[in-house]
Formats: sequence, structure tokens, C-alpha cells
Amino acid sequence: MKKKLITIIAGVCALALLGGCAGETKGALSNDNITIKKYKGLEIDKVQEITVTDEDVEMSIKSDLEILATKTDVTGRAAKLGDIAIIDFEGKKDGVAFEGGVGTDYELELGSKTFIDGFEDGIVGHNIGEKFDLNLTFPENYGSADLAGKDVVFTVTLKSLKEKNVPELTDDILEKLGTEAKTVEEYKAQVKANLEKSNKESAETTLLNSVWEALIKNCEVKKYPEGKVDEYENNMKQQYSYYAQMYGMDIDQFFTQIMGMSAKEMAKNTVTQQLAIALIAEKEGLTIDDKAYEAGVKELAEQYGYQDKEDEFVKAYGEDTIREALLQEKVGNFLVDNCVQVEPKEDKEK
Repeated sequence: MKKKLITIIAGVCALALLGGCAGETKGALSNDNITIKKYKGLEIDKVQEITVTDEDVEMSIKSDLEILATKTDVTGRAAKLGDIAIIDFEGKKDGVAFEGGVGTDYELELGSKTFIDGFEDGIVGHNIGEKFDLNLTFPENYGSADLAGKDVVFTVTLKSLKEKNVPELTDDILEKLGTEAKTVEEYKAQVKANLEKSNKESAETTLLNSVWEALIKNCEVKKYPEGKVDEYENNMKQQYSYYAQMYGMDIDQFFTQIMGMSAKEMAKNTVTQQLAIALIAEKEGLTIDDKAYEAGVKELAEQYGYQDKEDEFVKAYGEDTIREALLQEKVGNFLVDNCVQVEPKEDKEK
């Protein structure tokens, strides 16, 4: 079972409670809550698994080696791309400092694209001790509506510079990378295998998400379980409130601009999915017997950091929630096995 595809949601009700007497009308699957117009043969855009290139391997290795990099102080020259600049900065819009626009002793790698366009390039060429202004413009799609597309001025003081020294990949350094590989060639082969595995999992996740999305579009909800949509909406707002603050948005802005739909819409989709899962499972005889449940608990417990502590895992999440997650995975795999992948329209036009 592909446990990486499972999302455990604490506090959801048992799928059995969402069911009803199932029936079929003109090929549709229906009960008191929902009608599924189609669930077998769902057409989705073909998912292409990305091939791992030698360049991908080298980039991954470079990223691994960055962790072992050392830093040395730089003197006697101006800042250049690749340097780590230690800066103080203050951003102002129309002469007034804006929230999140101030930093002290901030370490910024020049060329990392951490800040908006023009900020890091604007430091290049300046010397330690200089104080200067950067006249910049926030991108139109910036997360904060107050700053999106707006002209600002950042006053920057370059306090010091450090040069990052990344070690070369040699047999001697492999142990520091935490790998069991004994030679550089073994390590490169290991990195490539890991990237291939990651790409495969990403393709599988994309495929599964596409199938769920297609299923939702083929569902018509007659009646939502009382209070269930509101419950999910409130849970989602609580869950994402921290991220909304990071983006400088209120929670409703965050959902519409970042998540692409309102919390209410997401809650409705979640409940719709659960109703559909229950109905499809009933129709197709998909169940989680005790053997499958025990195996699932063991794997999930390991995944969520409860290795050899299955009892604690069950206590933390609840048997009903775990069975729901396992059934959701089983129905999802059924939908994937019975879907039809087609070439995207844009590819056909080409």
C-alpha cells in the first residue's frame, strides 16, 4: 500500500455514518446524500514521470554538499553573487515602514532569490560599511495586497561579508554525508535511485489527486450531513491560520489567493469526497478487514513516528479515523486502476 498518499484527519466522523441505501439510476450511483454520475473510467490528463538526468544528480549532490559548507570572513573587496551578506535593512512605502520589512544582522546569500527581484543584485558591488537605498517594486502577485505591485525603498547597511566554501565530493567526505556508500560512484548511483523514487511517488500523487478532482466534478450532493461542512471549515481555518499570518493575510484572503478557493468550498469538497468514498466502497465491496487494518496500523505508525508503538498511534488518532484513511487509500487506488489517462488538450493541439 502507498502510505505516502494517505492523509489522516483527526476528528472526522466514521464513513459508515455518511452512508445510506445505495441505488443506481441510469448508470449513476446514488443514495440519500449524494449522486455520483461517474466513477469508473474517469478521464484525466496523462501523468508523465520525469526522467532523472545527470544534471539532476549533480544538483542534488551540490545541495547535499552545501550542508557541509564552511564560511570565512571576506575583506578588501565588494560583495558579489554567492557571498553571504550580513545586513540591516528597513523597507518603506510612501515613506512609512511596513510590517515585515525590517531586519537586523540578517544573513542573506546573494543570488538565492530569497528577497524580491533587485534586492540581492542591488547589494552586489557594495563594500562593507556602506549604507544605501534600493528602489524596488513588489511583484503584482505578491501575497500581501498592501504591497503587491507597490514601489518601495529599502535602506540597507552592509555590515559584513562571508564567503561560502563548499567541499568537493570525494570518497573521504562520504561519511560526513551520512551515506552508506563507500565510493563517489556508489553515492551518485544512490542519489539517482532516490531521485527516481521521488519522481515516481510525485507522479503517483499527481495521478491520485487528479482522479479525486475528477470524481468531485462528477458528484452532486443532495444533502450534507448536518454540521459537517461547518466543522471542517472551522478546522481548516485553525489549521492554516499560522500560514496566513506568515503571508500577512487574513484567513479568508489566504484561502482564496493561496489555496485557490474559500475554506467553505474546501470543506464541501472534503465532505463530498467522504460521501463518495462511502458509496463507492459499498457498491464495490471495498472494505478494511482486521488483517489489512493491523498491517495498515503498523505501516502508518512507523510513518508518523510511532515505530513499535502501534497502541499509542491508535490512541492518538482513533481506530475510526485510521480505518477511514485506509479505506480512502483503497478507494483511491481503485479509482486510479479504473481511470483513463488521456493526452492533455494543449499537447493534442501541438
